[in-house]
Amino acid sequence: MKKYIFVIVLLPILSTSIFCQVNKPKTSYELSNSPQWLKIPGGFASFAQFDYNNDGLDDVMQFQGYDLSVPYAWPGPAFFKNSQRGLIEEKIQLNNKKLFAGKTLVSDFNGDGRLDAFLLTGMDPAGCVNCPDPVFPLYSMLNLDGKSFKVDSIGFYGVWRSGTSGDIDNDGDVDVLTFSTHHQVAKGIYNRTLLNDGKGNFSNKPSNLDTIGWVDRVELIDMNKDNFLDLVLNDVYSPTNNYANRFRILWNDGKGNFNQNNGVSISIPNDLYVLDINAHDIDKDGINEVILPMNDAKANWSIKVFKSTDLKNFSDFTNQLMENATFLNSAIWDEPISVFDLDNNGKVDIVVNDRNLNLRWEWNGLKMVRNNCHNAIKPILNTSKFTFCSSDTLRLTVINNVKKDKYTWYVGNQVDSSNVITKRFVNSSKVFVVKTDSLGCETKSDEMVLTKLDTPKAPTITREGNTTLISSALAGNQWYLNGTILKGEIGQKINASVNGLYSVKYTDSNGCISEISLSQYGLITAMQLTDNKVALSPNPFDQSIKVTFPDDFGLLVKAEIHDVKGVIVWKKESVRNSEILDLSSLSVGNYVINLTSLINGQVSLLKISKQR
Repeated sequence: MKKYIFVIVLLPILSTSIFCQVNKPKTSYELSNSPQWLKIPGGFASFAQFDYNNDGLDDVMQFQGYDLSVPYAWPGPAFFKNSQRGLIEEKIQLNNKKLFAGKTLVSDFNGDGRLDAFLLTGMDPAGCVNCPDPVFPLYSMLNLDGKSFKVDSIGFYGVWRSGTSGDIDNDGDVDVLTFSTHHQVAKGIYNRTLLNDGKGNFSNKPSNLDTIGWVDRVELIDMNKDNFLDLVLNDVYSPTNNYANRFRILWNDGKGNFNQNNGVSISIPNDLYVLDINAHDIDKDGINEVILPMNDAKANWSIKVFKSTDLKNFSDFTNQLMENATFLNSAIWDEPISVFDLDNNGKVDIVVNDRNLNLRWEWNGLKMVRNNCHNAIKPILNTSKFTFCSSDTLRLTVINNVKKDKYTWYVGNQVDSSNVITKRFVNSSKVFVVKTDSLGCETKSDEMVLTKLDTPKAPTITREGNTTLISSALAGNQWYLNGTILKGEIGQKINASVNGLYSVKYTDSNGCISEISLSQYGLITAMQLTDNKVALSPNPFDQSIKVTFPDDFGLLVKAEIHDVKGVIVWKKESVRNSEILDLSSLSVGNYVINLTSLINGQVSLLKISKQR
C-alpha cells in the first residue's frame, strides 16, 4: 500500500521535470542565435531577426537611426520579408507606429505559435550635448497573422536599453526582465521582473534586482545546466566616475528568483564596453564559455572569451581559444554576434550577425579560427561572348566550380537556387552567380549582360536578265531551290538555269541567320513545271480558273501567282480543292502559279496564261 502511494506522489514530479526539459519555450537569447545568416539592410539603430510569418525563413524588423538633437519622425519599424531574392521590404499593419526599440526581445509571449516582439524603448542621447534620456513605456507587439501586429503599452516608464526574456519560473510561458539604464539618477524608475500569465499579459514582481544601476547587457542562459535559466549581466556600478564593469552570473533558485548575493563574478576589462553576451561550450568540456564582443572609446573592438572549470572561477582564455579577434578603427553595432553551427558540420561558429561584414570564426578542435572571406575565390563563368542569336541558346558554366560549394544564379529578377554549375539562356538578361563555399563565405561573379539578337530581316531578290538572280545581302548568302539548300551557292548572284523557285538566306556579322527571302522563279521553259497531277482549267483563261489537286495535297493549299519577273501579283492563303479563282485583276500575259499544300508542304508549279 505504501509503495502504491509513493508512486502516485512521485509521478507529478517526474511529469513536471519532463515538461520543463522537452516543452520549455525558447528564450530571446536562443532565438537571437538563429542559424540563418542574413545581410541586414543598412541605416538601422537596432534590428531583430525572426520568422514573423512562419514560413521557415527568418525575416527582419528594424528601427531607424536617430539623433536626439533632431526631432524624431517616428516612422515605426520597417519589416523585411525573407525570400529567395533576399530581404524585401514589405508593409505590416500596426495599430501604433510611435515606437522605437534600442533592443527587441523575440518570443511567443501569448502561446499562439507565432513569434511576438517586446520593445525596450531606451534612446541614447547620442549627437547632442546635455540632452536628457527620454523616458518611454515598454511595449509588446503581439503577432496576429504574420501580416499585422497589435501594439500594447505595458506601462512602467523608464530608459529601457537592456533586457531579456525566458521562462524563469518553469511554468511554460515566457517572462521578461527589463533594466532601465539611468534609474539611479531618475528617481522612481526601477528595473522590472515581468511575469507572464501565459496570454501575453505581464505583472511586475518586485525583486532583489530592482535597484541595480546601469545594466548595459543581460541574457537568460542556463549556465549550470540544471534546467533553470540563470541571469548573466553586466552593470556599470560607478558611471559618474571611472567606467567600471561588474560582470556576474546570478543563479536561479529554482523558483524564478535571482539574488545579487547568489552568483559568481567574472573579471573583465574596465576600459572596454560590453556589446553583447553569449555563452557556449565551444571546447566541449561540459561548461559554457562566456563570449563577449567589446569595444573601446576609439571604435576598436574585439571578442573576449572567459573560461571556467568549476563555474566559480572564470579566466580570460581569449588568446588560447580565439584567433585574429581584434579589429582596429572598425565600428560595430550593439549585440553584434551569434554562436551556432553555421554549416552543420559539428563545429561551432561565431559570426557577426550582419552578413554584409562577412566575419566568421569556426572551431578547429583547438581554437576558434577566423574564416577570412576576403580570400575567398569568386566564381568565374566560361564565356566572354555576351550576345546570341534568337534561334540559339547561350550556355554558361562555372569553370572553377568546387563540388562542395553551392551556386545560386541571379537572372534578372529570378533566382535559381537549384545549385547547378551550368545554365542555358534563351532571352536577354542580367546574370551573375553567388558562390557559398564550405566555410560559409559568399562571393559573387562578374555581372554579365546577355543580349538576344533579333533575327536579321530577309534579303530581297532582284533579277538581272533572264536567268541571273541577285541577293540584296553583299555577303554571307546561301541559296535554295524549291526549299532545298544549293550546296556551294553562297555568292551574291546565282545563275537560275534550273526551273523552280529560288530563295536565299544570309548570315550577318554576328553569326545570326536571316529569315528566308521571298521566292523568285528561275528559267521557265514548259507549261507544266512539276508533274504532280494538279489540273488548272481552263488554261489559257479569261477571268477565272479552276484549281484541282490530288488527295495527297490535303484539303487546302496556298496559292501564289508570279509574273515573268518573279514578282508576286496575286495570292490567297487558303484554297479549297476544285475552287474557282477570280483572276480578273490580272493583265493579259503569262504567269506561274505556285500551289503549296498546307498539310505537308508539297509544291506544284504550273504556267498559266490570261488571254483577255
